[in-house]
Amino acid sequence: VRGWRGRRRCHAVAGARRVGAPGSGEGVAQTVRCTRADPRSTVGQLDVVRYEQTVTRLEQLDREAGGMPARPELVATATAGEQMLRAQATTEVRTRLRFAVAEAHRLSGRAYGDVGLVNQMRQHMHRAVDFAAGSHVRVAGELCSAGGMEVQDGASNDALKMFQLA
Repeated sequence: VRGWRGRRRCHAVAGARRVGAPGSGEGVAQTVRCTRADPRSTVGQLDVVRYEQTVTRLEQLDREAGGMPARPELVATATAGEQMLRAQATTEVRTRLRFAVAEAHRLSGRAYGDVGLVNQMRQHMHRAVDFAAGSHVRVAGELCSAGGMEVQDGASNDALKMFQLA
C-alpha cells in the first residue's frame, strides 16, 4: 500500500508480525490479512463475514502479543466498520455488522487499557456500548467488559457502576 491515503484505507496490517513469548527470544510469524475499507454503496453478508474474521484474527493477535502491537490495527478496524455502516444494507446485515463493530471497539478499548491509556479505553468502551444497542445481552456484556477494565485501572467505584448497569 503506497502513500498515506493507501495506508488509511487499509484497516489491518499487511504482511506478518513477529510475536514472541516473553523472554524466549523466539518469535512466531502472525499474518493479518489486509482488508480494504473503500467506501461502498452496499454492504452484504460476505463483507460482514470478512470483517468479523478480521476482528477475530486481531483479537487473537491481541491475546498473544498484548495491547501495544494490536492497538493501531484494532482502532483502524473499528473505524473501517463504522464507515461500512454508512453504506446501504439489509436490516439483518446492518445489525450483524453493528455488533461486529461493537466487538472491534471493545477490543480497542481493552488494548488501550493494557497500555494504560485510560481515556481512550473509556472512549472505545463507550462506543462499544453504543453499537451493541438493540441487544440487552450484548450491552450487558460490553458493560461487564468495561467494568473489568475499570477494575484493572484501579477505579473500583466506576467499575461498580458498570457492573450495576449490566
